Amino acid sequence: MAVVYQHRRLDTNEIFYIGIELDSDKRKAIGLRSTKINGRNKFWKNITDKTNYSIEILFNDLTNEESKEIEKYLIKFYGRRNLGLGSLVNLTDGGDGAVGCVQTLEHRTKTSNSLKGTRIGINNPMYGKNPYKNYVFLLMFGVLALFYLKIVKVV
Repeated sequence: MAVVYQHRRLDTNEIFYIGIELDSDKRKAIGLRSTKINGRNKFWKNITDKTNYSIEILFNDLTNEESKEIEKYLIKFYGRRNLGLGSLVNLTDGGDGAVGCVQTLEHRTKTSNSLKGTRIGINNPMYGKNPYKNYVFLLMFGVLALFYLKIVKVV
């Protein structure tokens, strides 16, 4: 079962983040993601460096799909600060990963310029290498090892 939570500033009583913790095969969602400070964006960190905040579990015992839909709805309802639509520091529209993440033209240009010419010719890490040569060797070595250890029987 999944959890939907929000972070609220204690100085202004303003909601500044909506999040979800999805149920996975490894663990049940019990609201632990809401308490983590790692993996947060710089806007979230700026707010939490300035003021204390409360964590409020809004919904629990939801399916993963229900929690994603609720998160999307709440982010749209409160609005994202980076789009000038509200107070939330969420950088995406919610749901899965980076869907709806908006990168500025400056950021895209900077990334593009930093990668230009870096993977051409001799600068390419695979330049002059035959990727299949190593793969075939490892494959043959693995098959021979299986025969040697008598894991595979020859029919």
